[in-house]
Amino acid sequence: MRKLIFLLLILFFNCLPEEYQPKYQKESEEYIDKVEILYVKGNVYDIGGTFIEGEVKNKGDKTIKKYSVKIYFLDSTGNPIHEKKETQYVNMKPKYIDKFVFEVYGIPEEWYKKKKLKAEITYVKLEKVKKEEE
Repeated sequence: MRKLIFLLLILFFNCLPEEYQPKYQKESEEYIDKVEILYVKGNVYDIGGTFIEGEVKNKGDKTIKKYSVKIYFLDSTGNPIHEKKETQYVNMKPKYIDKFVFEVYGIPEEWYKKKKLKAEITYVKLEKVKKEEE
């Protein structure tokens, strides 16, 4: 029975998205402070679309292959009323900047009064370093 539980746990962790797998969580947590959001803004177009754009800078010394940014839509008093998480697949070398743009649907009407946003990086995946043969 213990072997079955052990095998099920292994299968479960391998099926999880990588940001929830312990080996990737530690790497992400250690590097996430080296990723800075330079700006984020929302653009509302007359044709009915709302696009979020921003820039992220890799202040560390490793190449980022993927990152997730969570955007919070704030009401007129600054409290979150909606959120959207977006994952970007990149090849962001150290000191490079990446620009993201994505469309958002289902934003509450309250947000359109002030159009305030807050953003945070929630996950980072780094490029695997190839070990040199000796």
